[in-house]
Amino acid sequence: MTVPNSYMGRVPSNDRQADSSYRNKLHFISNVVSSVELRVTDITSLSELFIDDLEISGLPLPDVADLQVTQITALDAAAPGQLTQLVWVIANSGAINLDGVWNESVFLSVDEIAGNNDDQLVATLTVTNDLPAGGSITRTQSVLIPADGPAGALRFIVQADSSAAIFEQNETNNFAIAPTLRSFRRP
Repeated sequence: MTVPNSYMGRVPSNDRQADSSYRNKLHFISNVVSSVELRVTDITSLSELFIDDLEISGLPLPDVADLQVTQITALDAAAPGQLTQLVWVIANSGAINLDGVWNESVFLSVDEIAGNNDDQLVATLTVTNDLPAGGSITRTQSVLIPADGPAGALRFIVQADSSAAIFEQNETNNFAIAPTLRSFRRP
């Protein structure tokens, strides 16, 4: 049985394998969990110990932020190689104020699926705004439609916290897909 609000993840066998996002999340969780003991018996060699799936369950997660993209609108039409205005709203649906630095990325996609192989990155922005719990920020940004990108009917996708810098309550709600198709034709 899976307990709600549990943390599950792959623990690297040494610190060189852990990226900074993993180390930040592990540091955050280790400050929350006061004591976790691993008792290992009958190990013949302590030179390598691999813990593949460590699960800490039954412990409530602390209050954290939760970024989500709630709206995307393309304001004008553009041809490949031209700028277009894009407006999106980022909300913090978490329980605490957010004062960190994160990235937001804009993609063009031929389908309505975020994160698959057909999404083309068109812009990444570094964000340094504070965002209170329950608050939102509206962005208006010019993005360049790639001259060599896909043509035809495309959708904009925006991803909040695209570099996974913020420890969030829910990482799966960071994408939003524009409801309106835009037609891009090569000259």
